[in-house]
Amino acid sequence: MGRFYAYNKFVIFSNGHARLSLVPTLPRGNEDGDKKMISGISSGLSALKALTVKTNSIADNTANVNTDGFKKTRVTLHAGAPGSGTVSAYVQRLNTPGPKVYEQTSKGETLVEKSNVDLTGELPALKLNRRYFEANIKAIQAQDKMLGTLLDIV
Repeated sequence: MGRFYAYNKFVIFSNGHARLSLVPTLPRGNEDGDKKMISGISSGLSALKALTVKTNSIADNTANVNTDGFKKTRVTLHAGAPGSGTVSAYVQRLNTPGPKVYEQTSKGETLVEKSNVDLTGELPALKLNRRYFEANIKAIQAQDKMLGTLLDIV
């Protein structure tokens, strides 16, 4: 059986949106049966990579919660074509205004826009992301165990 390879493509569009597309592939020469056995693993890996993009976005948002004028990003996950076993992560910067407060500066009192990050949304999203990671890791482990058992039988 050949090794699993994943091809990653990260595209940033001119409107500021970004997309990470994960396309699992196998080396040439494998039979269709091999591809089906590995598809469970590649689907799980694809999801883990997309969840990593989401976790990085949450970390970036959380780290910049006190940065004046910072605009948070939101990541949405989309399934690929039916049967492809891929997950795409779409990154979008939200340009909604943050709260504005008056701050004392050297020029006097100035209206300053704060970050639009809300920790009450970011921290639960991070915990949920952790559960998604755990579920995908368990699915990969189960597929790996089944594949190992099959190879032991053969």
